[in-house]
Amino acid sequence: MLCEFHSVVKKLNKLDAPQWVMEATNNYIDDNNPLKLWLDQHYKITNDETDFISSVDLKRNFLMDTNRDKFSDKTFKDLLGFNGIQWKHTKKGNGFVGLKRKEEAMSF
Repeated sequence: MLCEFHSVVKKLNKLDAPQWVMEATNNYIDDNNPLKLWLDQHYKITNDETDFISSVDLKRNFLMDTNRDKFSDKTFKDLLGFNGIQWKHTKKGNGFVGLKRKEEAMSF
């Protein structure tokens, strides 16, 4: 019976996961993504090529905002790419485009 079912499944291009599996997977990924929450809180994704922040400044902001001491450059860059933020070499330097820092709420 398993051999017969295997031949049927093998002919399919892919098996779609149930919606609840996709939601649980996405929630797990989001919960274990240290940049997603930080980006949502501190940056607006504009997708505007004129909105530019250097790699050094963006990472410095991340470390300061999250009170972290270290975070590898490669991991930082990879996670930004995973979150849809692309690194580019521009006339302004190396960094990320399409990001704009949100106005911080002023406290009195």
